[in-house]
Order: sequence, then C-alpha cells, then structure tokens
Amino acid sequence: MLESPAGPAALGSGMLSADNDDETAKNVWHAYASSGMLRTYGLHWNAVPWYVGDGKKNAGITKAQVERGRHYLVDLLALASSIRVVVALGRPAQRSVAGVVAQLTQHGISLIEAPHPSPIPAASTRGKSLVEVNAAFAKALELVGD
Repeated sequence: MLESPAGPAALGSGMLSADNDDETAKNVWHAYASSGMLRTYGLHWNAVPWYVGDGKKNAGITKAQVERGRHYLVDLLALASSIRVVVALGRPAQRSVAGVVAQLTQHGISLIEAPHPSPIPAASTRGKSLVEVNAAFAKALELVGD
C-alpha cells in the first residue's frame, strides 16, 4: 500500500503498477525480486486511490482524502478475503491503515510498516530505506507462508 498515484502512473498507464516507468515502481519490483515474492502475491493499493495532482505535479494528500480513501480500503478488504498481510509503505499509507487496525486484526491480517520506496527517502537515507522495504516484503512472504 502506497500514498496516491503519481502523475506518470495516473496520467500514463492510469494504474498503480510495479511495471510503471518510474523509480518507485523500479524499487517495488526490486523488493519483489529480492524477497522472492511472486508478483501474483501482491495487490497494490493507495491510501488515496485517485490522482490528486493538477496534471503537471502531484499534490500532497489531505487528512480528508486519507479518511475518504480509508473507506475504499475497508471495502477492498471485504472483497479480497484472501488478503493475509498489508504492507504499508510510507507515512500516508501507515496513517490510513492505522484507522483500520482493529478490522485487520479481526480478520487475521498482519500489518507491516516500512518507508516509501520512492528514490527521495532512498537518497536521504543512503539506501537504508530500500533495505527496510525489501525486508518488509521478505517478512510478508514469510507470514504468507508460501
């Protein structure tokens, strides 16, 4: 789970995907590969699952948007009953999931938090954040047990 669709994804493919042509997607792809997790194990979602930019630049998301997006997350979790782990990548995703921890626990869904896989935190932490993202994917695979 990430924050919100970035301009290239929202305006290009229109989808959140590790196959998008951006550095965040590249880092997510690497997390799958380094953990050994199959891509088919992942269902990507955003705390705010709609584009919030102006077509030229992403906008920061608001608390109201996170709250509105949380309702869609609850609906998604009800529909996708085989979800066993949520990996919340970055603070916005973590804030969104914080509002549904009780539901996650009630349904036996584990929560893992890690930094956002964007190149910005990766650069500021000298790659340490990406190591944490990779470890989160590995932990998710371990919890899934396949």
